[in-house]
Amino acid sequence: WIFSLLLLICCCVTLYHFVRILYPKNTNENDKVLNSFFYEFSFIVSIKTLLKYDKNNELNFFYTTKLMTILSVIYGHKLYVLMSYPTCNAKFIDNFYLNGPPILLTGFNIVDPLFFISGYLVFINLSREFRKPEDESVWKTLLKPIIQRILRILPAYCAVIAITAYIIPHLGYGPLWPSKSWEEAEICKNYWWANLLFISNFVHIKHQVVRFILIYNNNAMFHLLTNHIYYINYSY
Repeated sequence: WIFSLLLLICCCVTLYHFVRILYPKNTNENDKVLNSFFYEFSFIVSIKTLLKYDKNNELNFFYTTKLMTILSVIYGHKLYVLMSYPTCNAKFIDNFYLNGPPILLTGFNIVDPLFFISGYLVFINLSREFRKPEDESVWKTLLKPIIQRILRILPAYCAVIAITAYIIPHLGYGPLWPSKSWEEAEICKNYWWANLLFISNFVHIKHQVVRFILIYNNNAMFHLLTNHIYYINYSY
């Protein structure tokens, strides 16, 4: 119900934002502050932010490389899920493991460049923040990107966990489907908190919620550690 509520809020705010674009009117400062908060839930703002491009940014190459590695990881997870669930074409999968292209069979190695590039971008962006005039506290500088990252990731996490626990088990059929889907659904219902706290990599593998999300939990944990390690190195 939380995911449904979030989706309803996003749809309502998007509709409100669309109406305000069609019929603009003068607003006071309080309305601007209020709108700036609500517009964070607008699909219009999200799409504009997603498509925004700064051609003068020196880090464009690294952001592009990170995007390509993320897409590769997502595609690799897609293959992993397809091959781990019950299938009616087991011979094809066996042949793929024996004679498949090496770039796919060793695809998990692409995770390492993703971590390296993410860490480098965190380091560069954090170093820029610390070079700015000290107009805010150190704790705010450290915690602000962490909180923003958590708030950006959590809605997607909640959606994936909710869909896995309550929707996916009803989408398949056959004698082998319940042995895989319902087991994972029960794990999601019992250990959902591990993902919300980004500590699923410390949980036993048989209790991990949607195992392929483990990479993103590791990425979030590295992000948290990088901030504090950089601050210690910067201070001393």
